[in-house]
Amino acid sequence: MLYRIIKVSDIKEVVNVHYDTRCLNAKGIFAMLGKPFLSQYYKIVIEDRYSIVLGAEGDDGKIQGLCFAIIDSKKHDANLKKHKFQLAWSAISSIVQKPVVLKNMIDRYKSLKTEDDKFVVSHGTRIGFWGWSPKYKNPNASIGLLRACLHILKDIGVRDVFIEVDQFNDISYQVHSFLGAIPVKKMILPDGRERIVLKYELLNLDVR
Repeated sequence: MLYRIIKVSDIKEVVNVHYDTRCLNAKGIFAMLGKPFLSQYYKIVIEDRYSIVLGAEGDDGKIQGLCFAIIDSKKHDANLKKHKFQLAWSAISSIVQKPVVLKNMIDRYKSLKTEDDKFVVSHGTRIGFWGWSPKYKNPNASIGLLRACLHILKDIGVRDVFIEVDQFNDISYQVHSFLGAIPVKKMILPDGRERIVLKYELLNLDVR
């Protein structure tokens, strides 16, 4: 298993990993959006100077897992707003198939504008996504990928890292708790989901 930096040339496999994990977050906006949107989104993320995107490459050369961190959430969200038209256009096919997607996207965009932390932490450093394709079951390597991302963040001087976990995602919550993340906030999303914000205090953790 090789953990490495993801490049734009990996987008197709990155999108497949994210798309295949929808069963774990079936109620989120990203679970409603198709591959055209994810391709555009990850192109922006990978090229963003405030993102660190890691992938787990198996012996077959395929990306099996993905973890990306946003070093400066405020600047990253500002960059997403600059690409709002490209993102909206890439979501057209999903909106046609499921019109409710449009309302959810508008709500998400409004949250970015107001920085109200209604959906995600809008300040500091956060984990944007951590997932493993269900086609490749390897829990140890999946946790190793998360550790690798946290290790890089600690090495470059980040002190605290936030991550949001939906209440129903027990496994993810247990993993983060096991690794030392502490809950700092609970919120109710507009669709009724309960979400817990956890924080890694990297100075106090051994993430090797």
